[in-house]
Amino acid sequence: MAAVKELLIDCVETYIETALWATTDDSDTPLDKNYSSTDLADGEFDKLQELVTQFISHAQVSPIVQQWDRQQYLQAMRDLFLTRNGHGAGFWDGDWPEAEGKILTAAAKSFGESQPYIGDDGLIYFS
Repeated sequence: MAAVKELLIDCVETYIETALWATTDDSDTPLDKNYSSTDLADGEFDKLQELVTQFISHAQVSPIVQQWDRQQYLQAMRDLFLTRNGHGAGFWDGDWPEAEGKILTAAAKSFGESQPYIGDDGLIYFS
């Protein structure tokens, strides 16, 4: 059970790292140059943990993830952020078998867009 919790935390951390890498501030600087997961506002990590849990347990995704190793879970978190936010890369770009890529893309898109932003308090929030 501890290994599952550790994997979930690693998945959330990977999702956050990707979000900060792929998003820029008003001066076009990637957020990961000045921010990390330690800069999340209260409750944001839990919100993202819920998102990851919902994605992994999504009816069409759940049968696929049962075959994944740790690296595939982490790659899926990168692709989840990129796909749902239209970054031009993700589940559909050839790193996943085509049938799985289509299922994972549809599932990711079903969650809608959500971008990180810096609040007036200097902390990171997700829209």
